[in-house]
Amino acid sequence: MLSSVLQILPLLVVVGVVLLLRWNQRRVPDWGAVRRTVRLQPDASGGLVVPVSQLALRRTFSGSSNGLSPKLWVIDGGLRFKVFKLTERSFHHYERVEAHKSLFHGTRLVFVGSGERLQAMVRDADVARAVLRHLPADMPLSPAAAALRGDA
Repeated sequence: MLSSVLQILPLLVVVGVVLLLRWNQRRVPDWGAVRRTVRLQPDASGGLVVPVSQLALRRTFSGSSNGLSPKLWVIDGGLRFKVFKLTERSFHHYERVEAHKSLFHGTRLVFVGSGERLQAMVRDADVARAVLRHLPADMPLSPAAAALRGDA
């Protein structure tokens, strides 16, 4: 009896940790008050440059990330980003935007589209807030992203 319990115990610990992490990810974090107003700087083509520390593009069966020279711009009508190559997506491509606190990267913005997820790691929550404020008002946001943007 004791040996069977000892065999199941590691599995129960792993399941408990996974459930705890999923619960923590779903709750709305306290982003705190706006410390400062951040203005995203435009580049030569008119897109707003977002300072990111890493970008990751995950697709259904593949994915790639860029931590050496990630580039992200908010342009009229969409996003331009460089993970593996320079890509543009319209805002209509994305179904929703999520925001999560990240242990090493500050804030993780996740743009969820059909069959892909663009994850942008932003060190400063105020910069992430500025990005969310430049998105269209009708773009669906997760409760955490809406709280970060400052929606009531």
